[in-house]
Amino acid sequence: MWADTSSDDSVGPGSHSAQGAVRAPETSLESGLRLLSVFVEHGPTLGVSEVARRTGTAKTTAYRRLVGLERAGFILRDGQRYRLSWLLFELGSRSTPSWPRGLRDAVSPWLTYLHVRCRGAVAHIAVLDKGELLYLDRVSSPASPDVPPAAGMRRSPTSTGLGKALLAFTPIQAVSEVVRSEPASRASETTTARSALTRQLRLARRTGVAIDDGETERGLYCIASPVVRSGEAVCAISVAGSRRDLDGHGFEGLVGRVAQRIAADLSVGARPAPPAREQRPVP
Repeated sequence: MWADTSSDDSVGPGSHSAQGAVRAPETSLESGLRLLSVFVEHGPTLGVSEVARRTGTAKTTAYRRLVGLERAGFILRDGQRYRLSWLLFELGSRSTPSWPRGLRDAVSPWLTYLHVRCRGAVAHIAVLDKGELLYLDRVSSPASPDVPPAAGMRRSPTSTGLGKALLAFTPIQAVSEVVRSEPASRASETTTARSALTRQLRLARRTGVAIDDGETERGLYCIASPVVRSGEAVCAISVAGSRRDLDGHGFEGLVGRVAQRIAADLSVGARPAPPAREQRPVP
């Protein structure tokens, strides 16, 4: 798709990083992949001028790369604008079950189970990726509450139930790096203050459950639990809805038990099978 040479607007051979080390020129492949990431952050559709501005390249360079991505099947033209193609969805779908083996297959039936048992709450699975919370899948229905995160979206881990469940079983050095890089939260009830977060992570590690009570979205209540293997969380699951529907009904224990069952299923490589009698909606 691209020749593996430095682009005409890449960093020159004499450029230096913030640490003073010489930085290698950006290849055309790297430039193209960086262009794709712009769609992830600012899509779904972008014009040539906006792509050029957000990547810091000339319009002619941005156009040439968009055409190359279109020929390769990663980009589709939408009038005068461009959008990501289904090929990227294909690639992403193939990557989600890859580690640990069968992760998505193991968790998906249990998300449906939790959605039904927890009064139609939205059920999620997420992982930590490069210091951010990445949502892998969700189960909801037309009657479910309006909960924004969808598969592929990223959020701050420090003010979400899922993120805190994961951080509670993450090495302390990695947690410190996440907190240091954390931008100011937009939520009015944020818990990114180090002392408050430390208390919450200790509680989550002791109980196996983390709570988001309006920190991410006002009025949203989330119960999350990590799926732990060998002392570290490989993912976390959650249910989210209103406080009235979720608080005080014993769902914390249910989510925690399901997380433990998923961890056991992953350890033995078994495909989970929630009891058929439990699939009926909760009255």
